[in-house]
Amino acid sequence: MRKIYAKTDETLIEHTSRCLNVWNQLKNIYYQFIPDQDFWNKSFLTVMFHDIGKVVDSFQEMISASTEGRFYNYDLNFRHELLSGVLVAKFLNKDLLPIAAVFSHHRKLNDELFESDKQRSVNYFRQDIIDFVDYFQDQLSKSGSSINADQFRNFPEFNGKQFYDMFWKLIWERMDSLNANDRNRYIFYKGILNTCDWLGSGHNEPIDSLEIQKEMLRDKVSLKVGGSIQFDDFQNQCANTSGDCLIIAPTGSGKTEAALLWAGTKSGKIVYLLPTRVTSNAIFERMETYFGESNVGLVHSSAFDYLSEKNEDYDFKDYNLERIFFKPLTVATIDQLLTTGFNVGQWAMKELNCIGAKVIIDEIHAYDCYTLGLTIATIRHFRRFGTSLFLMSATIPRFLMELIKKEIPDITVIQNNSLMKKSRNRFIMKDHGINECETDIVARVGEGKKVLVVVNTVNEAIRLYDHYANYKDISPLCYHSRFIVKEKSAKEKEIINVSEAEKGCLVITTQVVEVSLDIDFDLLFTENAPADAIIQRAGRINRKRKKSDSMVTIVRHKEVSEKVYDPVLLRKSYAELSKYHDQYVTEKDFLAIVDHVYDSVNLETDKNFIKGLEQYNEVQEHYNFIQDVFPNDGDVFTRIRDYLKISVIPEDFFNEVEDKKPREKAKYLVDVPYWVKKKTYPFKGFLICPLDYNNERGVKLEYDIGWKRTIDDGGSYVF
Repeated sequence: MRKIYAKTDETLIEHTSRCLNVWNQLKNIYYQFIPDQDFWNKSFLTVMFHDIGKVVDSFQEMISASTEGRFYNYDLNFRHELLSGVLVAKFLNKDLLPIAAVFSHHRKLNDELFESDKQRSVNYFRQDIIDFVDYFQDQLSKSGSSINADQFRNFPEFNGKQFYDMFWKLIWERMDSLNANDRNRYIFYKGILNTCDWLGSGHNEPIDSLEIQKEMLRDKVSLKVGGSIQFDDFQNQCANTSGDCLIIAPTGSGKTEAALLWAGTKSGKIVYLLPTRVTSNAIFERMETYFGESNVGLVHSSAFDYLSEKNEDYDFKDYNLERIFFKPLTVATIDQLLTTGFNVGQWAMKELNCIGAKVIIDEIHAYDCYTLGLTIATIRHFRRFGTSLFLMSATIPRFLMELIKKEIPDITVIQNNSLMKKSRNRFIMKDHGINECETDIVARVGEGKKVLVVVNTVNEAIRLYDHYANYKDISPLCYHSRFIVKEKSAKEKEIINVSEAEKGCLVITTQVVEVSLDIDFDLLFTENAPADAIIQRAGRINRKRKKSDSMVTIVRHKEVSEKVYDPVLLRKSYAELSKYHDQYVTEKDFLAIVDHVYDSVNLETDKNFIKGLEQYNEVQEHYNFIQDVFPNDGDVFTRIRDYLKISVIPEDFFNEVEDKKPREKAKYLVDVPYWVKKKTYPFKGFLICPLDYNNERGVKLEYDIGWKRTIDDGGSYVF
């Protein structure tokens, strides 16, 4: 047998053997979810033949040039997946799904795939294919299986155009016959094949579960807090719940540990989803302390930069595995799961790793109606595959609880009543705007108080920062979503440091603080917002419940806030909170306030919720259910763009980043609303944009006429 190489240091036989070893392990994990021997026979063949196309002369020459350090013209290379897909089709009776998985195991499945290969020459020895099949026939015969290479003995040596035409006939002429059930089956074909290829190439093994025993977790938590702890009744109840669970518990009541205790009662990977990158980073650090670096992954839009800062030797190849939820426990922002429904990124492998997993969704109440629609659609999808759910909220509106109970009728609802009669802060209502609080804010900072100001838009936060920066004795900090990556993490650390210092400080921020920074301030001045948002903001004041004079002051919102939040909810929230003026508000009071504010909400008739609920099906139908999609493809994404951000490099940094490597350039990215894209221009894989930026107050935007809500100015936290 002639030596055919799959990689510079590994033959095709060696690589395929490793991949098949991984396949056997994956079959043991996933057979319970798809107990269909015909599927597994075909899946085996996709893994066995996925790289057979590497017998082509152009690929072997590319490997040889790479090994010897010679120049190679990559325009001459014929894509091996095209030949592999055509050859494997000989064994699969033209079954579209497994064949499509082979064709697309390196590149996105769309109508541009292999377009450039039509004009390329294709040369190979037919005997190499026969020898390859004969080798594995010999291996299979030992277990009583069989495969026959005879049909390749007279296989014609087609040119690139002929191979391309066969690809088109096998895939695109039948693509419009697919449905949602086909997509579900394709998840297994594509996810298993790609996982076998990735793990086989990296000489890695599949990972299934992380065992979490109550005693072990208790010891690890005790070590972290520096003293012995015992789990309370609420946490023990979660540990004894075997099915889906919804918990309602105030901030600081041990929800995270309760979730882990619940996850420890069943097998499968753990996926811990949060609203923001900051909260994800914080929980990741905590999980790493509990379970070790090798067991915990982090996935969000800037996770690679975050992990690279922690470890200089961290490689993007490592992140490739983390971002498909490969680790036993993955901490991620919720959009990393929600976007799989749009066939974006490595969606099949991500979804495969969530099948049979334990998915924890924190702050389930924190999302707008559209995102809740996507979330419910995602819950429906994964519950078909045995995925277990643990939903958490501090102040869940009754309408949302009822919706969840309707979707998951057997869900166990657990409420932590131990803190229900406790209060942390006195609430003061003011019948004026934030400007009229200036004298009080300045005086309180002068007294040594830690003062937090929260407003509803980024531009308002910037305006207030510019104003208070004029005071000689105050050095305000401004915090929101529109800072470049490297300055955002520094800003977050700075805010945490001033919150722990002995002297007074002033921090001005937007609603991103609601579920992000773990800070403990003395006083809050906030614009009116929906009651649940106000309660989240108040959770940053007297967080540790040790201060006797903490206070929350709520002022009238500006008109622009009604583009961020529902005007009816704003008015009802102010009215309900006014009933508690100059009182200490308990956790039980908070639940009553939220219920009254949302008592007339019918989520199931809300047009944004319905749109979110139906969006996956709309996109998937448009793309024949299994095609890979880009977020800027077609009009079908018009609705998503209202919530979508893009990452750009402010033009002021152009000279600074011009000669940097991509990894370093990424540290200068800032997230801005999607409509800003029309002002950008490309530069070496990045978008450059002229923006009004400085490192003290971030990007200042002047909104276009017809501006629509975007996440950095309120609404959803995702995308």
